[in-house]
Amino acid sequence: MIKNKYLKNKMLSQVEKKAGVSHFWASLMGVEDEFWEDKWLGHQAFKPQYPNLYSVVRKKQATVGKVLQTAPLNVSF
Repeated sequence: MIKNKYLKNKMLSQVEKKAGVSHFWASLMGVEDEFWEDKWLGHQAFKPQYPNLYSVVRKKQATVGKVLQTAPLNVSF
């Protein structure tokens, strides 16, 4: 039901937040992993794995969804 109503053919990270959606959906949309600081790939976040890169990255709070929507990947340093 959620997939048909909200996601359609997109992944959760590709869906834009919209006003007027249910409280349940709004809270799901509020849980977006941060690219550098969350363990979204593997067992450790990128921040401790690549501290030198993290120290020079411009958008430390970039979300996984926003980064993965760009081609090539847009990680600004």
